[in-house]
Amino acid sequence: MTGVPGYEKAKIQYDPIWLLKSIKGIYIRYDANIKKSIALSSALESILSFRQKNRSNDDYYKEFIALVDVYEQYDGTFGHLSAYEDDIKCLVANGSVTEAQARKKVRERVLASSFLERADTQTYGIRKRDLTNYSLGIDKHPENMAG
Repeated sequence: MTGVPGYEKAKIQYDPIWLLKSIKGIYIRYDANIKKSIALSSALESILSFRQKNRSNDDYYKEFIALVDVYEQYDGTFGHLSAYEDDIKCLVANGSVTEAQARKKVRERVLASSFLERADTQTYGIRKRDLTNYSLGIDKHPENMAG
């Protein structure tokens, strides 16, 4: 554990959340012996190639979130929030949320879309297709993971 980024700070603060995320990272084979850019790339690839297959919905959700946690632990920003700067500015301009809340909201939207995209197509294909019909201007994707 001592070689994992953030160890010294977590040790001083007795941070159990850091410990759990680090254990996940090691379990998924990302450690300090790998160059950060390679670890980030591999972690992102793990998310992008991850599919539900025959997992239960609960197991699929837990494993998906674990992969995202590992990626973000290595300072990855899930959802390339810079690509959503206009969305973030628009939410803030409406005055209902702070910039931090807007970033969180956009991240949740991207997570939900990514999660649904990787859901089993054989089981959920029709439901996935019904969420979006861009030619008719229909977008029913959820705004967050709970949606």
